[in-house]
Amino acid sequence: MILLKLENLSVRYGDVLALREACVEIPEGMITSLVGANGAGKSTTLRAISGLVPCSHGSLYFEDRSIDPMSTDQRVELGLIQIPEGRLIFPYMTVGENLEMGSMTKRSRKERNENQERVMEMFPILREKKNQLASTLSGGEQQMLAIARGLMAKPRLLMLDEPSLGLSPLLVKEIFHTLKKINGQGMTILLVEQNVKQSLEIAHRGYVLENGRIILSAAAQDLLKSDHVRKAYLGL
Repeated sequence: MILLKLENLSVRYGDVLALREACVEIPEGMITSLVGANGAGKSTTLRAISGLVPCSHGSLYFEDRSIDPMSTDQRVELGLIQIPEGRLIFPYMTVGENLEMGSMTKRSRKERNENQERVMEMFPILREKKNQLASTLSGGEQQMLAIARGLMAKPRLLMLDEPSLGLSPLLVKEIFHTLKKINGQGMTILLVEQNVKQSLEIAHRGYVLENGRIILSAAAQDLLKSDHVRKAYLGL
């Protein structure tokens, strides 16, 4: 089943066409990676899905239902949850309070305690530091908190914008391992990344975005073997 479909989606920032007639399908239960260089239009795509920027052309369908007229909060209630670039946790709230902020939707509020227990089992460091201010966490711990906060909302689709940004290679490996584990539990994931190799290695399907346009789409393993991807992104 296709959970989310982008049909000829375009986004403008004034006179700049940041996304050009993008066609993307996100299958349920899979990891889909959207990769490309900085400024390619990856974050714009996520913002358009979340309703944070208006689309100048095209349509969005969630479970075959148009979500074009819906506000951002309505899309969140459907289960479209975005973890933004740079984490954007609440630094002067505790870890526990940050997690509570993730469960403010109607669909997740009643299961707050169960969901919090689930994410703390997944990220034991968050249980250990539950009463600490989020600003005191390391970069890797803050990224774990951002992911956990997103999971608190009971997402149907978890969208991550550059989760490896600013992390050491060891922590990047841990974050990607965690995403694969979350997907193994049935979560559908849309992963936006500059880290092309590791992103495609854990994905089922991938799209390559350049200058606002989708130029390649295929099974992730096939993209890793693509001459263009190997030359432009893997230095091979």
